[in-house]
Amino acid sequence: MRSLPTRLLGVTVSGVLLACLSAAVTPTPSLAADPPPPPPNVVGGQSVITYPLADATNLTVNIATKVTDSNGKPYTVQLRIKRPNTSHKVPTIIEPSIYYGHSLAGLAKHPSTLLQDGTPAELSAAPAADLPAPLAGNAYAPADVWNGSNTTADSYLDNYFVPRGYAVAELDALGTAHSQGCIGVGSANEQAGVVAAIDWLNGRTTGVIDGTQTPALASDWSNGRAALQGISYEGALAIEGAASRVAGLDTIVEQAGIADWYTYMRANGSVVGAAATGYAGWDVDNLASEYNNGPTACNISASISSGLGRDSGDRNAFWNARNYISDVTKRPNASVWVIQGMQDTTVRPDNSTTYWQALQDWGVPSKLWITQDEHVTAYQDRPIEFLTQLHKWYDYWLLDLQNGNDIMAADTKVTVQSSDLVTWTTQSSWPTPVDPNNPDGANVTLSAHLTGNPTPRTLTRDSNWAASRADSMTMATGTDAAGKPLNNHNDLTNSDYMELSNATLKYLTPGLLNSVTLEGTPKFSVVAKSVGASPYLDALLVDFGDQTNTRVYSDTYGPSQCTEDVVPEAKEPNPDVRVRAVSNTGCENMRKSEEFTQNLFGHPNYRVISRGWLDMRNYGGQPGNVNENAQQVVPENTYRVYVWNGEPMEITVAAGHQIGLILLPGDSRNQPQYVGPNGDMATTLSIGTETSSVTLPVKTGAATLGKAVK
Repeated sequence: MRSLPTRLLGVTVSGVLLACLSAAVTPTPSLAADPPPPPPNVVGGQSVITYPLADATNLTVNIATKVTDSNGKPYTVQLRIKRPNTSHKVPTIIEPSIYYGHSLAGLAKHPSTLLQDGTPAELSAAPAADLPAPLAGNAYAPADVWNGSNTTADSYLDNYFVPRGYAVAELDALGTAHSQGCIGVGSANEQAGVVAAIDWLNGRTTGVIDGTQTPALASDWSNGRAALQGISYEGALAIEGAASRVAGLDTIVEQAGIADWYTYMRANGSVVGAAATGYAGWDVDNLASEYNNGPTACNISASISSGLGRDSGDRNAFWNARNYISDVTKRPNASVWVIQGMQDTTVRPDNSTTYWQALQDWGVPSKLWITQDEHVTAYQDRPIEFLTQLHKWYDYWLLDLQNGNDIMAADTKVTVQSSDLVTWTTQSSWPTPVDPNNPDGANVTLSAHLTGNPTPRTLTRDSNWAASRADSMTMATGTDAAGKPLNNHNDLTNSDYMELSNATLKYLTPGLLNSVTLEGTPKFSVVAKSVGASPYLDALLVDFGDQTNTRVYSDTYGPSQCTEDVVPEAKEPNPDVRVRAVSNTGCENMRKSEEFTQNLFGHPNYRVISRGWLDMRNYGGQPGNVNENAQQVVPENTYRVYVWNGEPMEITVAAGHQIGLILLPGDSRNQPQYVGPNGDMATTLSIGTETSSVTLPVKTGAATLGKAVK
């Protein structure tokens, strides 16, 4: 294991020796060794452009993993490397991915209709032979993807860092593209594929040059130090690598990565689909079958579908094996930069924020960026500032260059984009701790009231349990006898949630006296019962008010501003295939500033700022220790207390707006639909007012929140 850099030890080696010998020996200037000269790519304490990109050396190597086939032969993963042409040994920035090969059609999505007990219809009614056929595997053709070359694709990463003295590499995850084996969606096998790349850079496993049996060694150019970087599944692979604690991995930069695969497709016992991937019928076996395109034949149905537990939505052994924040044994030895968009519905923010909190609890050196964007990279969001900080980050963690000291400054540890999309601020933590001496920042509990016409449902700070009243609504799902859709919320937009008041319970605060900034995770506490088909109890937190103010992205750029050695790149029409451009253009998919002059939040009169999903069979759990173990019965005709978390927020609600709490039994935008016996598809949700509430994490504006405009 590499010893810690001297900056982490707080003392230099020479300082230790002098402390030990000072009593007996007085060093003389003539005996003092001159410090070694800095490498040629380091000037003024930072890495600078030194090595022409055109002179870069390419190497494609197939690396033996610790995962074997049925005959005990190790599967290999492919690493494609572009490195500067220098005798100086360099570190490596690796972008691991499942996306470097073609996407296949994959298994059919799960039907969105489940039986009343939660069993997927296709599992209860169809014999195993009628399930989707196993994936037969696919011979991967490099020429189809890389136009005849299977070296690294041109992007900002190699254009920016190779000239500055870094190797840049692409790693095909196990079971994808050129890598053997079967895709693991967060499994230990998948983690082993990432670890193998770091091991090879350090001489701990073998590799051969692609297309030959010639051994490939990294010892002549690699200094053994590495980073993992990427967004979404790539970020998940980086997290898996860090959790392995493999020696040689010094840092990761993960954007919207998946640290706990359960919370990617589940929430509080509920089966929840990622919004960008087909909503309720999509699960991780569909993801696996779409991208398991390596040379090995794999049976996704047997290896993954059978472990999902869609009948209950509970945690089980499958999900536990894919949880990389469950215990301190998975504490990274590497530093971690977490980046998360708070409007992301593909990898929801709670995955990153829960991982961030674990890093803080573990004392891992870390940094956080919170943006207001969806599922896009920070490079697209804020290219100039991101590249500036990424450069400092890698100089600091991979080259031990002290010019990057400010990158780890405690008071700028967290960078937050405000909901105006223009303002970026720094702070020392996220969320900001509640200060009991500051009345403007607090956890504020707002209770639901049923007070009579003309505005019968309100949400205020005051509660009177003695005056609690039952409030209820009925939501029908499916179609009537003529095939006409009922008020089922199926594939509905945010606007439908707000307008169908007969199918929701909606409670509103008075108009806000002052703007309120919410930072952190809301907590819902509801006394409720559900009679009917759906065992779900879902909550939406909504900002009601004008959302049409023009918002302009602040980090504008032109062709000359991209980086000093890159120019914008044309987009590849097939997003599933990264094709080498005709010329080395570098920048990839950078956003233009005018794209941000629209309303980001989708509706002129409101925006959903948090969602929380709960399976009511999972009563009795605690938020943070998620209600993930279902009871045996749907709790009909019985009021119980349900407590669960919503998605974390970083949002400012303007003065004069109202904050709304929406409760409903089922959210088929994200969840499966349930059907009852004999075609009875109606569900009645009843709650106790006064005893039901939402607790909001208020950063500023707490003093007047929930009080009426005068």
